[in-house]
Amino acid sequence: MARKPEQNTDELLRDLLIVQLHQSGVKGADIRRIVGCSMDKVTRIVKHMKAAKSA
Repeated sequence: MARKPEQNTDELLRDLLIVQLHQSGVKGADIRRIVGCSMDKVTRIVKHMKAAKSA
């Protein structure tokens, strides 16, 4: 079975930055502008954080 390629370091750091900014209370549109990624990526990461918080 083929393994899923691992994310490179830059992508992981961007994901961590999104998490930290969200925890600091920065709004999604501002996170997107700071990190320089799509709003879809921000939404996917923040959705997982909200799901973990409510569980």
